[in-house]
Amino acid sequence: MNNPIQNKASKVLEILWLIIALLSFLITIQSIFQKKWENTAIFGVFIFIALLMNSIRRKNRMKEENL
Repeated sequence: MNNPIQNKASKVLEILWLIIALLSFLITIQSIFQKKWENTAIFGVFIFIALLMNSIRRKNRMKEENL
């Protein structure tokens, strides 16, 4: 069944993952300019994980909407 509350929650989580990716990207850029390489690597991983989670949530939501 298609539950509108679950769809809204999924969309909110997708947006949160995108915000996390964007903030991590901005922190990574700032770390590059300040030459703090250890922060750059950590937040680079956060970007990857956040974008991966966003795509997984999006695929699951699309699959649920098409049922």
